Amino acid sequence: VMILQSDNINTVSGGSDLSNGNVTQPFVSKTYRCVAPYETKDTKNKPFKVAVDERLDVLIKDKAGWWLVENEDKRLAWFPAPYLQLCDEEEEEDEDEDEFDSAAFE
Repeated sequence: VMILQSDNINTVSGGSDLSNGNVTQPFVSKTYRCVAPYETKDTKNKPFKVAVDERLDVLIKDKAGWWLVENEDKRLAWFPAPYLQLCDEEEEEDEDEDEFDSAAFE
């Protein structure tokens, strides 16, 4: 991760730096699941194996079809987009709630 400071920073009286209009919203990655086993190299050129249904966070989507992903071990790798399917988190939350509700009434 690299953070670069903008050259357009305005200085206000009191000595603090404020950036008008250059503040971005927090980045929220989306979680995808792998639809088939795949093996590639991570960004440190070490083996990066992903199993079916393993979850990966997508950080960058390149138009060429290779996405920068992060696994549970916080390792980064470029991964082919066709092997990934967006996780439906709302559906999973509903399933968890159903399990909780049924367990509460038994």
